[in-house]
Amino acid sequence: MWNAIKELKEIAFSVTDTNDNDGVAKALEELLRKKETNRILT
Repeated sequence: MWNAIKELKEIAFSVTDTNDNDGVAKALEELLRKKETNRILT
């Protein structure tokens, strides 16, 4: 989440938007999009 502390964001493999801006939903949508793309390509 974007509102995490700086040190966590620096080591995270991905950072999404804030809670107030639907960060969890955006992260889930991105994960599902990647999963669907991988399914199509394999």
